Parts: sequence; C-alpha cells; structure tokens
Amino acid sequence: MATDNYVVLTAARNEESFLGGLHASLLAQTHPPRKWVISVNNSQDGTEALARGWAKEHAFISVLSISGSGPAAGNGSAPSFAHKAEAIRRAYEAVREEKYAYVGILDADMRPEDTCFSTLCKLMDANPEAGLSVGRLHEPAEHAIRRFLPAPQVSTWGAQFFRRDCFERIGFYRPLRWGGLDVLAALMVREHGWQTPMAPDARIDHARGMGSHRGTNLLKTQFRYGIRDQKLGMPFRYCLAKGFNRLGNRPRLMGSVAFVGGYLAGFTLPADPAIPDTCRRRMRREQLEILRERLRRHSKRSAT
Repeated sequence: MATDNYVVLTAARNEESFLGGLHASLLAQTHPPRKWVISVNNSQDGTEALARGWAKEHAFISVLSISGSGPAAGNGSAPSFAHKAEAIRRAYEAVREEKYAYVGILDADMRPEDTCFSTLCKLMDANPEAGLSVGRLHEPAEHAIRRFLPAPQVSTWGAQFFRRDCFERIGFYRPLRWGGLDVLAALMVREHGWQTPMAPDARIDHARGMGSHRGTNLLKTQFRYGIRDQKLGMPFRYCLAKGFNRLGNRPRLMGSVAFVGGYLAGFTLPADPAIPDTCRRRMRREQLEILRERLRRHSKRSAT
C-alpha cells in the first residue's frame, strides 16, 4: 500500500473554530494524504487566512478561494449546497493531474482517528468492487441518536472515501436544492455497479452535532431534512420510522413532527432535476427492504 495514494478535499465556509481540529487530525494520520485541498467557500471569518498559514508550513496543503462565485451562501439555504458541490469540484480539479487512487471528502468538523485512512485504504485495496466507503461516525453525546432502525446501506455524513475512478464516473457531487449531496453520491455509486462498504474500524469523530451549526434553528433544520429525504425518494413508511427513530434526539417530539411535516411539504414542491429517477427508485427499494428486515427480526424475536 502506497503511503500517499489518496487526497482529501474540504469545502469550508466560516469554519475558523473547527478547521484546526481537522488539520491536527490529518497531520496525525499514520497514512497521510498526498494532498489536502481546502476550498474556502464565501467565508466571512478567518477560515481562509488560517488555511493559507498552514499551506505555507506544509507542502501537501493547498487553498482555493471561490468567494464571489454565485450568490452568497446562507445557513441551510439552497445556494449553500450548490456552493459546496462547486467547492468540491474545484478542489478536485486542482489535483486532477496528481497520481492517487482514492478521494476523501471531509467536512471541517470531522476528526478522523490516526489510523482512519490507513484502514480505509486497506479496505478499498482489498475490494476492487468498492467504489465508496465511510468510517464509523461518532456524534457528540448530546446529539447521539438511539438507533431503532438497522444501519442503512446508504453511506452518508460529511466524511466519504471514494475510489477515484468511481468519483469521476458519478460526476462528483451534484448541487442539490435541499441538501443530501452525500446521500445521492452513494446512491449513484451503487447505480453504477460499485459497492459501498462500511469500515467500522475507521473511527471518525464529529465535533459538531448534525444540523447544529451556529444560528441554526433545529426545527427548521428537521423540516428541511424532511423535504430533502422526500426529494431523494424516501417512502412514507420509512419517513415515519425515521421520525420515530429520532425521538431520542433533541428537540424530541417537535423535531420528529417537523421532520415528518417537511417530508409531506416536499410533495408540494418541484422535483429537483439534479436527482436521477433511477436513484429515487433505488432509495425507495433499499429503504423498504430495511423495514422488511426490521420486521423479520422483530417476528423472530417474538416467536422465541
């Protein structure tokens, strides 16, 4: 296994308080990246200055600025997702001529343990059918959700590890109106015949709970998550199960109501043309199978 056969891409907007943790985590990797490209996305704090300071100290770090490329991004607004997709595409273009096998995409608030990428590379090296893998994500205690559903096959969150050929084949991240770029990427990977295995030994800590950005209204966030999942093709039965699943997380009852309400509101909004119908159908098939498996397990336990 080569010691630098992957690159890491990060889209960062107003992440001055979190990016340092990711920087420290990447420096500590037993299997360091060939390149780390930080694509600064309309930041209004010290994110870019911080990143450029590191780039002067470490040759493997480079920084791009995409400020002014389109409308200003806002917390949870539609343009922010388009900006993230563009930021990742631009970061990839910056290292297209480099020689490497894998592409890691990490949000600024992710903290991979020191053996994380060594583990991911070994998994992908051993399985040429694997197009995408993710590690085992650990949320902050106050954001941890009790899991009533079996672990989904969809490889999501702000930390994904692609085979380079696969990442190019799916056309990178797509600029979705309501979010879910990583979910759609995983669906597209499987639509193209690749596997998306999990790597439970590759631990990644999430420094900030899902949907807990500064100034974020948690109920509005859950409402948007509901719209997002409806647009991606989630069946209503799975929406109800997911709403029940998140009762263990704050805000408990109202958060679940907001999520289901957002899902229903999604039917009144135009479809997102960036989401292929084949991926919507795959999402529905996979999630209905998850529910059937859950019922089978429940029936077996009841029988005993």
